[in-house]
Amino acid sequence: MGEAKPKNRSNAIFFLVLFLLSPSVGFLIEVALNLTGGAATMVKSITFMPTFFIWLFRKPVYKSHSLTTPMVSIMAIAIVLTGMSVIKNFSAPVSTLDAGSISLVVKFILLAFFYMTAIWKMRCFSTHEVCRALAIWCLLDMGISFILYFGYTPVRDWNPNSLSLRLATAGFVGMAMFKLPLFRIGMVALAVGMPFALRCRTAFLAITASYMMIPVERFTLKRRSLLILGLILGTIPLMLFATDLAKGGKDLAKRSLGSSNPVIEFFLFDKTADRIDDDFLNRRERWEKGAEIMLNSPLFGVGMGNELFFTGRLRSHNAYLSCAIEIGIPACLAWIVLYVYGFFILFKIGTDLKLDRTDYPNLHMLAVGAMTALLLSSIPESSGFFSLSTPTNLVALVAMSSVIWAAVHRKRQNRLERFRKSLSYASAPGGRRRR
Repeated sequence: MGEAKPKNRSNAIFFLVLFLLSPSVGFLIEVALNLTGGAATMVKSITFMPTFFIWLFRKPVYKSHSLTTPMVSIMAIAIVLTGMSVIKNFSAPVSTLDAGSISLVVKFILLAFFYMTAIWKMRCFSTHEVCRALAIWCLLDMGISFILYFGYTPVRDWNPNSLSLRLATAGFVGMAMFKLPLFRIGMVALAVGMPFALRCRTAFLAITASYMMIPVERFTLKRRSLLILGLILGTIPLMLFATDLAKGGKDLAKRSLGSSNPVIEFFLFDKTADRIDDDFLNRRERWEKGAEIMLNSPLFGVGMGNELFFTGRLRSHNAYLSCAIEIGIPACLAWIVLYVYGFFILFKIGTDLKLDRTDYPNLHMLAVGAMTALLLSSIPESSGFFSLSTPTNLVALVAMSSVIWAAVHRKRQNRLERFRKSLSYASAPGGRRRR
Protein backbone atom coordinates (compact mmCIF):
# COMPACT_ATOMS: atom_id res chain seq x y z
CA MET A 1 0.00 0.00 0.00
CA GLY A 2 1.09 3.58 -0.58
CA GLU A 3 2.00 5.91 2.21
CA ALA A 4 -0.58 8.27 3.71
CA LYS A 5 -0.92 11.54 1.88
CA PRO A 6 1.02 14.30 3.65
CA LYS A 7 -0.66 17.53 4.63
CA ASN A 8 -0.50 20.00 1.78
CA ARG A 9 1.16 23.34 2.50
CA SER A 10 -0.99 26.14 1.11
CA ASN A 11 1.95 28.53 0.77
CA ALA A 12 3.91 25.91 -1.18
CA ILE A 13 0.99 25.34 -3.57
CA PHE A 14 0.51 29.11 -3.95
CA PHE A 15 4.10 29.75 -5.03
CA LEU A 16 4.12 26.70 -7.28
CA VAL A 17 1.04 28.02 -9.08
CA LEU A 18 2.67 31.43 -9.50
CA PHE A 19 5.80 29.76 -10.84
CA LEU A 20 3.79 27.73 -13.35
CA LEU A 21 1.84 30.83 -14.40
CA SER A 22 4.87 33.09 -14.80
CA PRO A 23 5.31 32.59 -18.60
CA SER A 24 1.61 33.20 -19.28
CA VAL A 25 1.33 36.20 -16.93
CA GLY A 26 4.41 37.78 -18.45
CA PHE A 27 3.06 37.28 -21.94
CA LEU A 28 -0.36 38.66 -20.95
CA ILE A 29 1.20 41.85 -19.54
CA GLU A 30 3.47 42.17 -22.56
CA VAL A 31 0.51 41.97 -24.95
CA ALA A 32 -1.82 44.16 -22.87
CA LEU A 33 0.75 46.96 -22.61
CA ASN A 34 2.12 46.37 -26.14
CA LEU A 35 5.69 46.05 -24.83
CA THR A 36 8.73 45.15 -26.93
CA GLY A 37 12.48 44.89 -26.55
CA GLY A 38 14.02 45.59 -23.16
CA ALA A 39 10.70 46.49 -21.54
CA ALA A 40 9.29 43.07 -22.43
CA THR A 41 12.41 41.41 -21.00
CA MET A 42 12.04 43.30 -17.73
CA VAL A 43 8.37 42.28 -17.48
CA LYS A 44 9.35 38.64 -17.93
CA SER A 45 12.01 38.97 -15.22
CA ILE A 46 9.45 40.45 -12.80
CA THR A 47 6.85 37.75 -13.48
CA PHE A 48 9.50 35.10 -12.75
CA MET A 49 9.98 36.44 -9.20
CA PRO A 50 8.02 33.45 -7.72
CA THR A 51 11.02 31.39 -8.85
CA PHE A 52 13.09 33.08 -6.16
CA PHE A 53 10.40 32.68 -3.48
CA ILE A 54 10.33 28.93 -4.12
CA TRP A 55 13.96 28.82 -2.98
CA LEU A 56 12.78 29.83 0.51
CA PHE A 57 11.57 26.23 0.89
CA ARG A 58 14.91 24.80 1.96
CA LYS A 59 13.93 21.52 3.60
CA PRO A 60 13.72 18.72 1.01
CA VAL A 61 10.71 16.42 1.15
CA TYR A 62 12.65 13.81 -0.83
CA LYS A 63 16.30 12.93 -0.31
CA SER A 64 18.85 12.75 -3.10
CA HIS A 65 19.56 9.47 -4.88
CA SER A 66 21.93 8.09 -7.48
CA LEU A 67 19.25 8.19 -10.19
CA THR A 68 18.77 11.94 -9.82
CA THR A 69 22.46 12.83 -9.49
CA PRO A 70 23.25 12.42 -13.24
CA MET A 71 20.20 14.51 -14.14
CA VAL A 72 21.33 17.36 -11.90
CA SER A 73 24.92 17.04 -13.16
CA ILE A 74 23.80 17.19 -16.80
CA MET A 75 21.71 20.29 -16.01
CA ALA A 76 24.75 21.96 -14.39
CA ILE A 77 26.91 21.18 -17.43
CA ALA A 78 24.25 22.58 -19.78
CA ILE A 79 23.99 25.80 -17.73
CA VAL A 80 27.79 26.22 -17.66
CA LEU A 81 28.08 25.72 -21.44
CA THR A 82 25.24 28.20 -22.00
CA GLY A 83 27.01 30.67 -19.70
CA MET A 84 30.18 30.30 -21.77
CA SER A 85 28.16 31.17 -24.86
CA VAL A 86 26.78 34.27 -23.10
CA ILE A 87 30.30 35.38 -22.12
CA LYS A 88 31.61 34.77 -25.63
CA ASN A 89 28.80 36.79 -27.24
CA PHE A 90 28.54 39.50 -24.58
CA SER A 91 30.61 41.98 -26.61
CA ALA A 92 29.64 40.67 -30.03
CA PRO A 93 29.36 43.34 -32.75
CA VAL A 94 25.75 42.34 -33.35
CA SER A 95 23.73 42.83 -30.17
CA THR A 96 20.49 41.05 -29.40
CA LEU A 97 17.28 42.45 -30.81
CA ASP A 98 15.73 42.78 -27.37
CA ALA A 99 18.00 45.12 -25.41
CA GLY A 100 21.63 44.39 -26.14
CA SER A 101 24.09 42.63 -23.87
CA ILE A 102 22.23 43.42 -20.62
CA SER A 103 19.17 41.61 -21.96
CA LEU A 104 21.37 38.63 -22.84
CA VAL A 105 22.65 38.40 -19.25
CA VAL A 106 19.15 38.80 -17.77
CA LYS A 107 17.82 36.03 -20.01
CA PHE A 108 20.64 33.72 -18.99
CA ILE A 109 20.04 34.35 -15.27
CA LEU A 110 16.32 33.70 -15.72
CA LEU A 111 17.06 30.56 -17.71
CA ALA A 112 19.44 29.18 -15.08
CA PHE A 113 17.03 29.79 -12.20
CA PHE A 114 14.14 28.48 -14.28
CA TYR A 115 15.78 25.08 -14.80
CA MET A 116 17.28 24.83 -11.33
CA THR A 117 13.86 25.54 -9.85
CA ALA A 118 11.94 23.19 -12.15
CA ILE A 119 14.38 20.31 -11.58
CA TRP A 120 16.43 20.73 -8.40
CA LYS A 121 13.91 22.48 -6.12
CA MET A 122 11.03 20.11 -6.87
CA ARG A 123 12.54 17.82 -4.24
CA CYS A 124 11.24 20.34 -1.65
CA PHE A 125 7.60 19.76 -2.65
CA SER A 126 5.53 16.60 -2.33
CA THR A 127 3.89 15.09 -5.39
CA HIS A 128 0.49 15.88 -3.85
CA GLU A 129 1.38 19.59 -3.66
CA VAL A 130 2.61 19.51 -7.25
CA CYS A 131 -0.63 17.83 -8.38
CA ARG A 132 -2.76 20.48 -6.62
CA ALA A 133 -0.69 23.27 -8.14
CA LEU A 134 -0.95 21.79 -11.64
CA ALA A 135 -4.74 21.44 -11.31
CA ILE A 136 -5.10 25.10 -10.30
CA TRP A 137 -2.67 26.19 -13.02
CA CYS A 138 -4.71 24.31 -15.64
CA LEU A 139 -7.86 26.33 -14.95
CA LEU A 140 -6.08 29.70 -14.62
CA ASP A 141 -3.94 29.25 -17.74
CA MET A 142 -6.98 28.31 -19.83
CA GLY A 143 -8.59 31.55 -18.67
CA ILE A 144 -5.50 33.56 -19.65
CA SER A 145 -5.36 31.86 -23.04
CA PHE A 146 -8.99 32.68 -23.80
CA ILE A 147 -8.44 36.29 -22.66
CA LEU A 148 -5.47 36.59 -25.00
CA TYR A 149 -7.35 35.09 -27.93
CA PHE A 150 -10.76 36.74 -27.62
CA GLY A 151 -9.60 39.97 -25.98
CA TYR A 152 -6.70 40.88 -28.26
CA THR A 153 -7.43 39.16 -31.56
CA PRO A 154 -8.56 42.43 -33.27
CA VAL A 155 -5.23 44.13 -32.47
CA ARG A 156 -2.79 41.27 -32.81
CA ASP A 157 -2.20 38.51 -35.34
CA TRP A 158 -1.85 35.38 -33.19
CA ASN A 159 0.32 32.40 -33.92
CA PRO A 160 -2.38 29.70 -33.84
CA ASN A 161 0.14 26.96 -33.08
CA SER A 162 1.28 28.77 -29.94
CA LEU A 163 -2.26 29.31 -28.69
CA SER A 164 -3.51 25.82 -29.54
CA LEU A 165 -0.48 24.10 -27.96
CA ARG A 166 -1.04 26.21 -24.83
CA LEU A 167 -4.70 25.16 -24.62
CA ALA A 168 -3.89 21.55 -25.53
CA THR A 169 -1.34 21.40 -22.70
CA ALA A 170 -3.87 22.80 -20.22
CA GLY A 171 -6.42 20.25 -21.41
CA PHE A 172 -3.94 17.41 -21.03
CA VAL A 173 -3.08 18.53 -17.49
CA GLY A 174 -6.79 18.75 -16.62
CA MET A 175 -7.38 15.24 -17.92
CA ALA A 176 -4.54 13.91 -15.74
CA MET A 177 -5.18 15.88 -12.55
CA PHE A 178 -8.98 15.81 -12.13
CA LYS A 179 -11.00 12.72 -11.16
CA LEU A 180 -14.51 13.62 -12.36
CA PRO A 181 -15.08 11.51 -15.52
CA LEU A 182 -17.16 14.10 -17.39
CA PHE A 183 -14.62 16.80 -16.64
CA ARG A 184 -11.77 14.61 -17.86
CA ILE A 185 -13.66 13.86 -21.08
CA GLY A 186 -14.15 17.59 -21.57
CA MET A 187 -10.42 18.19 -21.07
CA VAL A 188 -9.58 15.56 -23.66
CA ALA A 189 -12.02 17.19 -26.09
CA LEU A 190 -10.38 20.57 -25.44
CA ALA A 191 -6.83 19.21 -25.83
CA VAL A 192 -7.61 17.52 -29.16
CA GLY A 193 -10.38 19.81 -30.41
CA MET A 194 -8.69 23.22 -30.10
CA PRO A 195 -5.71 22.36 -32.34
CA PHE A 196 -8.12 20.80 -34.85
CA ALA A 197 -10.44 23.84 -34.77
CA LEU A 198 -7.53 26.29 -35.13
CA ARG A 199 -5.96 24.16 -37.90
CA CYS A 200 -2.73 23.61 -35.99
CA ARG A 201 -1.22 20.37 -37.18
CA THR A 202 1.85 20.51 -34.95
CA ALA A 203 -0.13 20.86 -31.72
CA PHE A 204 -2.68 18.29 -32.85
CA LEU A 205 -0.10 15.63 -33.74
CA ALA A 206 1.99 16.31 -30.61
CA ILE A 207 -0.91 16.04 -28.18
CA THR A 208 -2.33 13.00 -30.01
CA ALA A 209 1.06 11.29 -29.75
CA SER A 210 1.01 12.07 -26.01
CA TYR A 211 -2.26 10.20 -25.56
CA MET A 212 -0.89 7.30 -27.60
CA MET A 213 2.28 7.16 -25.50
CA ILE A 214 0.35 6.66 -22.25
CA PRO A 215 -1.05 3.16 -23.02
CA VAL A 216 2.25 2.18 -24.65
CA GLU A 217 4.10 3.10 -21.45
CA ARG A 218 1.57 1.38 -19.20
CA PHE A 219 1.14 -1.87 -21.13
CA THR A 220 4.87 -2.46 -21.60
CA LEU A 221 5.90 -2.31 -17.94
CA LYS A 222 7.16 -5.90 -17.97
CA ARG A 223 8.18 -5.94 -21.61
CA ARG A 224 10.58 -3.00 -21.95
CA SER A 225 13.16 -5.08 -23.82
CA LEU A 226 10.54 -6.13 -26.37
CA LEU A 227 9.44 -2.51 -26.77
CA ILE A 228 12.99 -1.35 -27.43
CA LEU A 229 13.60 -4.28 -29.80
CA GLY A 230 10.36 -3.46 -31.63
CA LEU A 231 11.38 0.18 -32.02
CA ILE A 232 14.78 -0.82 -33.40
CA LEU A 233 13.33 -3.37 -35.80
CA GLY A 234 10.60 -0.95 -36.79
CA THR A 235 13.10 1.71 -37.83
CA ILE A 236 14.90 -0.66 -40.21
CA PRO A 237 12.10 -0.90 -42.81
CA LEU A 238 11.44 2.83 -42.40
CA MET A 239 15.07 3.58 -43.28
CA LEU A 240 15.09 1.07 -46.16
CA PHE A 241 11.84 2.26 -47.69
CA ALA A 242 11.90 5.92 -46.59
CA THR A 243 12.13 7.21 -50.16
CA ASP A 244 9.29 5.02 -51.42
CA LEU A 245 7.11 5.86 -48.42
CA ALA A 246 7.70 9.58 -48.89
CA LYS A 247 6.88 9.36 -52.60
CA GLY A 248 3.75 7.32 -51.90
CA GLY A 249 2.66 9.81 -49.23
CA LYS A 250 3.14 12.75 -51.59
CA ASP A 251 1.19 11.00 -54.36
CA LEU A 252 -1.65 10.27 -51.95
CA ALA A 253 -1.64 13.89 -50.73
CA LYS A 254 -1.80 15.27 -54.29
CA ARG A 255 -4.71 12.98 -55.15
CA SER A 256 -6.52 14.19 -52.02
CA LEU A 257 -6.22 17.91 -52.77
CA GLY A 258 -9.61 19.60 -52.87
CA SER A 259 -11.30 16.86 -50.83
CA SER A 260 -14.25 17.92 -48.69
CA ASN A 261 -13.27 15.42 -45.98
CA PRO A 262 -12.61 17.54 -42.85
CA VAL A 263 -9.64 15.41 -41.76
CA ILE A 264 -7.96 15.59 -45.17
CA GLU A 265 -8.74 19.31 -45.40
CA PHE A 266 -7.17 19.82 -41.96
CA PHE A 267 -3.83 18.39 -43.11
CA LEU A 268 -3.83 19.84 -46.65
CA PHE A 269 -5.69 23.15 -46.39
CA ASP A 270 -2.59 25.26 -47.26
CA LYS A 271 -0.98 22.83 -49.74
CA THR A 272 -0.65 22.84 -53.51
CA ALA A 273 0.73 20.14 -55.81
CA ASP A 274 3.97 22.10 -56.33
CA ARG A 275 4.41 22.70 -52.60
CA ILE A 276 3.86 19.01 -51.83
CA ASP A 277 6.56 18.04 -54.35
CA ASP A 278 9.04 20.71 -53.23
CA ASP A 279 8.64 21.10 -49.47
CA PHE A 280 5.76 19.29 -47.82
CA LEU A 281 6.49 20.64 -44.31
CA ASN A 282 7.23 24.22 -45.49
CA ARG A 283 10.45 24.06 -43.49
CA ARG A 284 13.28 22.99 -45.79
CA GLU A 285 14.46 26.47 -46.80
CA ARG A 286 14.46 27.72 -43.20
CA TRP A 287 16.19 24.60 -41.88
CA GLU A 288 18.91 24.89 -44.53
CA LYS A 289 19.50 28.55 -43.69
CA GLY A 290 19.49 27.79 -39.97
CA ALA A 291 21.98 24.95 -40.41
CA GLU A 292 24.28 27.25 -42.37
CA ILE A 293 24.23 29.84 -39.56
CA MET A 294 24.78 27.13 -36.94
CA LEU A 295 27.84 25.75 -38.75
CA ASN A 296 29.33 29.26 -39.00
CA SER A 297 29.38 29.51 -35.16
CA PRO A 298 29.29 25.89 -34.00
CA LEU A 299 30.92 26.18 -30.55
CA PHE A 300 29.26 29.17 -28.89
CA GLY A 301 26.48 30.20 -31.30
CA VAL A 302 25.49 33.74 -32.17
CA GLY A 303 24.06 34.67 -28.76
CA MET A 304 20.71 34.19 -27.03
CA GLY A 305 18.09 36.26 -28.83
CA ASN A 306 20.19 36.82 -31.95
CA GLU A 307 18.62 34.16 -34.18
CA LEU A 308 16.13 36.53 -35.80
CA PHE A 309 18.89 38.96 -36.76
CA PHE A 310 20.83 36.31 -38.66
CA THR A 311 17.82 34.61 -40.22
CA GLY A 312 16.22 37.81 -41.50
CA ARG A 313 13.56 37.90 -38.74
CA LEU A 314 12.30 34.45 -39.78
CA ARG A 315 12.66 31.72 -37.20
CA SER A 316 14.12 28.39 -38.24
CA HIS A 317 10.96 26.54 -37.03
CA ASN A 318 12.95 23.89 -35.18
CA ALA A 319 13.57 24.36 -31.47
CA TYR A 320 16.68 22.18 -31.49
CA LEU A 321 18.16 24.08 -34.43
CA SER A 322 17.25 27.44 -32.86
CA CYS A 323 18.96 26.39 -29.64
CA ALA A 324 22.14 25.34 -31.48
CA ILE A 325 22.15 28.60 -33.47
CA GLU A 326 21.95 30.77 -30.35
CA ILE A 327 24.16 28.95 -27.81
CA GLY A 328 26.23 26.52 -29.90
CA ILE A 329 26.17 22.81 -30.63
CA PRO A 330 27.86 21.58 -27.37
CA ALA A 331 25.42 23.45 -25.11
CA CYS A 332 22.46 22.37 -27.26
CA LEU A 333 23.53 18.72 -27.05
CA ALA A 334 23.79 19.02 -23.26
CA TRP A 335 20.20 20.27 -23.03
CA ILE A 336 18.98 17.51 -25.36
CA VAL A 337 20.76 14.89 -23.22
CA LEU A 338 19.04 16.33 -20.12
CA TYR A 339 15.57 15.92 -21.63
CA VAL A 340 16.25 12.49 -23.12
CA TYR A 341 17.79 11.22 -19.89
CA GLY A 342 14.78 12.44 -17.89
CA PHE A 343 12.44 10.74 -20.35
CA PHE A 344 14.45 7.50 -20.03
CA ILE A 345 14.26 7.68 -16.22
CA LEU A 346 10.47 8.06 -16.40
CA PHE A 347 10.30 4.74 -18.25
CA LYS A 348 12.74 3.16 -15.77
CA ILE A 349 10.51 4.31 -12.90
CA GLY A 350 7.53 2.67 -14.58
CA THR A 351 9.46 -0.59 -14.70
CA ASP A 352 11.22 -0.66 -11.32
CA LEU A 353 8.79 1.16 -9.07
CA LYS A 354 5.38 -0.29 -9.81
CA LEU A 355 4.28 0.32 -6.22
CA ASP A 356 4.90 4.04 -6.56
CA ARG A 357 2.68 4.28 -9.62
CA THR A 358 -0.33 3.48 -7.41
CA ASP A 359 0.47 6.55 -5.30
CA TYR A 360 0.58 9.11 -8.08
CA PRO A 361 -0.19 7.41 -11.41
CA ASN A 362 -1.72 10.56 -12.89
CA LEU A 363 1.40 12.65 -12.34
CA HIS A 364 3.54 9.94 -13.93
CA MET A 365 1.10 9.79 -16.85
CA LEU A 366 1.24 13.58 -17.20
CA ALA A 367 5.05 13.58 -17.16
CA VAL A 368 5.28 10.96 -19.91
CA GLY A 369 2.65 12.66 -22.06
CA ALA A 370 3.96 16.21 -21.62
CA MET A 371 7.53 15.16 -22.40
CA THR A 372 6.30 13.37 -25.54
CA ALA A 373 4.38 16.45 -26.72
CA LEU A 374 7.31 18.76 -25.95
CA LEU A 375 9.98 16.74 -27.72
CA LEU A 376 7.81 16.16 -30.82
CA SER A 377 6.44 19.70 -31.16
CA SER A 378 10.00 21.07 -30.96
CA ILE A 379 10.84 19.46 -34.33
CA PRO A 380 8.65 21.65 -36.61
CA GLU A 381 8.33 24.68 -34.27
CA SER A 382 10.81 27.06 -32.61
CA SER A 383 8.99 27.26 -29.28
CA GLY A 384 9.05 24.32 -26.89
CA PHE A 385 12.38 22.78 -25.99
CA PHE A 386 14.79 25.21 -24.22
CA SER A 387 12.14 27.90 -23.79
CA LEU A 388 11.16 30.29 -20.98
CA SER A 389 7.83 31.20 -22.53
CA THR A 390 6.28 27.81 -23.38
CA PRO A 391 3.98 26.36 -20.69
CA THR A 392 4.48 22.85 -22.11
CA ASN A 393 8.18 23.03 -21.28
CA LEU A 394 7.54 24.13 -17.70
CA VAL A 395 4.77 21.57 -17.07
CA ALA A 396 6.87 18.73 -18.52
CA LEU A 397 9.92 19.60 -16.43
CA VAL A 398 8.01 20.08 -13.17
CA ALA A 399 6.01 16.85 -13.57
CA MET A 400 9.05 14.86 -14.65
CA SER A 401 11.35 16.03 -11.84
CA SER A 402 8.63 15.70 -9.18
CA VAL A 403 7.94 12.07 -10.16
CA ILE A 404 11.64 11.22 -10.28
CA TRP A 405 12.45 12.75 -6.88
CA ALA A 406 9.46 11.03 -5.25
CA ALA A 407 10.03 7.65 -6.90
CA VAL A 408 13.72 7.34 -6.11
CA HIS A 409 13.00 8.45 -2.52
CA ARG A 410 10.40 5.69 -2.24
CA LYS A 411 12.86 3.18 -3.66
CA ARG A 412 15.37 4.19 -1.00
CA GLN A 413 12.71 3.86 1.71
CA ASN A 414 11.72 0.40 0.47
CA ARG A 415 15.35 -0.69 0.52
CA LEU A 416 15.75 0.53 4.11
CA GLU A 417 12.56 -1.23 5.11
CA ARG A 418 13.77 -4.53 3.64
CA PHE A 419 17.07 -4.06 5.46
CA ARG A 420 15.26 -3.53 8.80
CA LYS A 421 13.17 -6.65 8.21
CA SER A 422 16.27 -8.69 7.47
CA LEU A 423 17.85 -7.48 10.72
CA SER A 424 14.68 -8.38 12.61
CA TYR A 425 14.70 -11.84 11.05
CA ALA A 426 18.36 -12.41 11.88
CA SER A 427 17.97 -11.31 15.51
CA ALA A 428 14.88 -13.46 16.19
CA PRO A 429 15.40 -16.75 18.15
CA GLY A 430 16.13 -19.59 15.78
CA GLY A 431 16.38 -17.16 12.87
CA ARG A 432 12.64 -16.68 12.78
CA ARG A 433 10.89 -13.36 12.70
CA ARG A 434 9.12 -12.37 15.88
CA ARG A 435 5.37 -12.25 15.55
